[in-house]
Amino acid sequence: MRTTTTVVDAPVGTRFGDLIRQAWIRSGLTQKQFAERLGVKQPRIPEIFGSASITEALFDRCAIALGVEIEVRLVK
Repeated sequence: MRTTTTVVDAPVGTRFGDLIRQAWIRSGLTQKQFAERLGVKQPRIPEIFGSASITEALFDRCAIALGVEIEVRLVK
């Protein structure tokens, strides 16, 4: 799988789930495809998207499943 870098300018207070959702939208995958790559059941995906905070490990797994490297820049 080819990896691309997705740069996200995130205002302070942005939920990590929102960052994952943005990368997922750009990926063109369905939620089912994303869930399969992530190794979870599809109903877990909206929970991840709604998360204010997630573990670094889950964030990294999501990026790998989406085939991207997510670079986050916090902005005021």
